[in-house]
Amino acid sequence: MTIAIYWRAIHAGFVGDDFMILHRVRAVDTVGGAFRFFRGEFFEYYRPLGFVLHTVDWWIAGANAPQFHLTNLALHATAAILVLQIGRALSPRSLAGPLAALLFALHASNHEAVVWISARFDLLATVFSLAAICSLVHDHRGARTIAPLLFFCALLSKESAVALPI
Repeated sequence: MTIAIYWRAIHAGFVGDDFMILHRVRAVDTVGGAFRFFRGEFFEYYRPLGFVLHTVDWWIAGANAPQFHLTNLALHATAAILVLQIGRALSPRSLAGPLAALLFALHASNHEAVVWISARFDLLATVFSLAAICSLVHDHRGARTIAPLLFFCALLSKESAVALPI
């Protein structure tokens, strides 16, 4: 359902801060070059994983905006699935999980993160944070190792992920 609702966003172009990101990633022509994002900041923000993923989109499609929007849509759909999994783990016999996932997937407050490629940092931090929570609530073997690693990836996506342990 998430994909159906947001599918039209695939055909949106680039806007605003998207051009600053494209300027940074178009100069990266090697895998080693993509690791430069781990050495520096962008307007005083340290978000290397987002820039690496933008770089991969650039390598796949150049300045073709639909590729970037498709990646954002896939990230949002992944986050919605993780919300569903967390809900099912916490309340397996109720509709709380499916309802939470549906609300998360379709809520109007999420449209900017899905439609605007510059908001990918939010999507990545959300996916990694939800994956960390999901691994803990499912109590997978190794969750105590995986969850901190996922949390660290969330931090490398956007600094607001620092609130996850709270």
